[in-house]
Parts: sequence; C-alpha cells; structure tokens
Amino acid sequence: RSPPPPLSPSGSQTQDLEVRPSAPRLPPSRRRIKKRACNQWLDHLFRAIYHDLRAHHLWMSEGDWEDPESSEELASKESNPNSVPVSEWIRRAKLAQRLQLLQDSERALRAAAMGPGSARAWLGLMDLYSTQACVRECLVSAQEFLECFGIYDNDPTQFAPIQVRKAIFRLVAEVGLRKVRQAQESLGMPHPLLSELFYLAVRIQTWGSED
Repeated sequence: RSPPPPLSPSGSQTQDLEVRPSAPRLPPSRRRIKKRACNQWLDHLFRAIYHDLRAHHLWMSEGDWEDPESSEELASKESNPNSVPVSEWIRRAKLAQRLQLLQDSERALRAAAMGPGSARAWLGLMDLYSTQACVRECLVSAQEFLECFGIYDNDPTQFAPIQVRKAIFRLVAEVGLRKVRQAQESLGMPHPLLSELFYLAVRIQTWGSED
C-alpha cells in the first residue's frame, strides 16, 4: 500500500492544480459611478410619474375637465377664451392612458371628438375600444374616423388606413368575426372600407375569422 502524498505547510495535500487568478474587480470609483447612474434613472422615472399624477390631479380639479354633453355646451366653451382646445384634450387623454386611467382617457377623447379636427380623437377612441374589445364603440369610432377624410368616399380604390385595419383585426381576434359583423349590422350600413375589411379577414384567414 502506497503512502499518502505529503502535506503542504497549510495542511492541504499538494496537487498539480492550476492556480487561476481571481476575476478582476472594478475600482471603487467606477462602482460608485455605476450605482449613481442607476439611482439617476430611477429618479427620472419617479419624477415623471409624479409630474403625471400632479398634472392629472390639477386637471381633475378644474371645472372644464368634465366633457361636454351636447353641441350647445361645446359651442359655449368655444366662445369662452379660457375653454380647453382639442389638442389639450388629446394630451390629457394620452396622460390618462400612461397612468392606466382608461375611463378618464375615454372622457377626454370624447370631448375632443366634439370639436373641429376630431380625426385624432376618433383614432384614439378606436384604438382604445379595440384593445378593450368594445365592439360597437370601436366600429362607430372607425366609421367616424373614415368619414373625416373625403378621399375614402370619392376614391373607392383606396385601402383602409393601417390603424383601422389593426383595430378591426384586433376585434376579430378577440371576439370573432361573427360577433363583429352582427354588431355592425345592428349599427346600420357600414363604411365601404369596413365591409372590405370583413371580406379581407376571411380571405387572409386572420385569427378569429372562422368564429
């Protein structure tokens, strides 16, 4: 029986092991810079959220945050020099969406849709309703959005805008083509481009087109 190998002065057995140097560590100055950059990024994030919440609180406390219920109320607000312009309603709607306050975003967009140049408002409502699977509301918004542009009435060869196609196909994927068409039939005659989108969903077999 062979004797055990000799021990090193530290008490461990000597073996032919490769001594690997430890991984280099960043100097303390560089570590502090990296940590400070992370804190700065978080500071910007919380500051942005704080400003959004503060702006939303100020707007909710104003009397003109409530969207007008009729065209007469809208006309009276337009005659007031301190009335809220359409662009401001659009910005408030985007702010509410960032804060995940979809009901407030809808109210702001509906107020903007009653003013002049309402195509952006109807576009925002269409996108909002499609993500929430509100079929009738999305179809009405898509119809109003298309009617804002006369080119889609005068030139039948025009294709539906990509925003409308995405919204309609999203609805079809969520609830099925049958429910979407039933909702459109209850609303009346659809815009020609919307009818073309229903046939297109069947031809290209989008998700939900067989339901």
